[in-house]
Amino acid sequence: MNRKYEKECECTVEYILPDYLGDIKRVLFANARVIGDEKFVGEDGIESSGNVNFSLIYATGEGNLSEIDVSGDFNTVFNIDMEGYKNSILECCVNSFNYRVVGPRKVSLKAKILNSLEYSSSAESSLQNFEGAEVQSVELEKYCAVFASKRENEYNEELYVNENLGTNIEIISSFGSVKIDSTEPLENAVEIKGEYIIGAILRESENNIFVVRKSIPFTEMVDFEGIDETVTAMSTGSINSLNIAMADGESCRLNVSFTSDLNAKACKNERETVITDVYYKNYNTVTEYVPVSNNSLLKMSQSLVNLPFSIEYERLGVNELRDVLRMNAQIQNYEVRAKQNSIEICGNVAFSGIACEINDAGNVDYFPIKSVEEFKLERPVGIEIREENKIEVRLNACDCEYVIGNNAIEVTLTLDVAEQIFESRTVEAIKSAEKSGDEYKNDASVYTVYFTSDDESLFEIAKKFNTTREKLARDNNLSEETVFGVSKSLPKRLIIR
Repeated sequence: MNRKYEKECECTVEYILPDYLGDIKRVLFANARVIGDEKFVGEDGIESSGNVNFSLIYATGEGNLSEIDVSGDFNTVFNIDMEGYKNSILECCVNSFNYRVVGPRKVSLKAKILNSLEYSSSAESSLQNFEGAEVQSVELEKYCAVFASKRENEYNEELYVNENLGTNIEIISSFGSVKIDSTEPLENAVEIKGEYIIGAILRESENNIFVVRKSIPFTEMVDFEGIDETVTAMSTGSINSLNIAMADGESCRLNVSFTSDLNAKACKNERETVITDVYYKNYNTVTEYVPVSNNSLLKMSQSLVNLPFSIEYERLGVNELRDVLRMNAQIQNYEVRAKQNSIEICGNVAFSGIACEINDAGNVDYFPIKSVEEFKLERPVGIEIREENKIEVRLNACDCEYVIGNNAIEVTLTLDVAEQIFESRTVEAIKSAEKSGDEYKNDASVYTVYFTSDDESLFEIAKKFNTTREKLARDNNLSEETVFGVSKSLPKRLIIR
């Protein structure tokens, strides 16, 4: 069976500024992200752990920009039955984040991390062996994320800035993200193509702070034993460590080194036999049923979508912008609505960033960008969606480009959209069965246990066994409505004498 568990935990850090950083006058930008998430599979459950990187950019009392960059640990355990364990996939993300400036040199940081575990195991019902019994079973197509892998990559790159700048360039902050363009399953491997977006905020002087940014295309192979082109796959990526430094003796070149994680999963449907009824001849049979949810994968896809937004200056409380130094986006409170051949995704995007303008005295003022925008996205899926279908959608804001206009910031947000559509069904599976009573023991040669079908009537069954429907009704305590075909629901099994 394939199940998904979610569990929330917290990461809290109390941070006192070192002596070389100025006092906090105003926080302009704040962000938190998970780096280096790992899982440990034990006998009693699965442990999720990792680090949260907190980043705050603030204005000092002297009007300069400075950054706080600090990490904290998180840990949680999924206490689940590990019997029949096959595989699991773990994804961790920051669900919410807040900070509090306790004093001019101290901040309190707290993040809530959502740990999502997709867990595969053998179903209990398929492992049962009811020796000597007549059984009824059903063949199911069950979705199973049977393969999962993770790869860490190391990169060394260069960033170039204007050659006319001076030699005293200071790096205030750096940032990076991953765009996944395609995920292709191959023979024993998955090919992932995309881009790393790397950038930094630099300062030449107090009135000249600017941004450099570079897109780095990549093609990486993640090894997967036992898969081929017939499976479907999707992937995610993240920048873990990022270090940007000025090249020795040069003012126009930056050395960049970073590591990234690429996570991929390959999925397919597996056939599984589930026992739904058991009966021992010559005995009453006492059975215990358990509902089993079954999802079979109908469609899985992943692609990039660009959404345009316009953030007006009037809402930000400014008349004119000189530059935007940082822009970040986070998807909030989205819901998915199914249509006949498409799905509609509606929600909010929270934008945050840093902007600057020249004041009347000719100096630069820095202020935060905060805006919440609504979005609506319709995705054709190529299949007819029915009421019993189950839809799962994952949204990730992976890039944010902007242009400064006359009256607004024109933003293009790139979303990584991954959707899975399942056919959902619940069956009653046998958990246990045992013999009870011997009232039919002396009549073993004159009765049969018969499992009924949904499309059969009592008259058809009676004709098949050369008896009457009235006798079948007496032997099985059936209602008058069932005898004369008013009720279409027959018992799962009948005693035929």
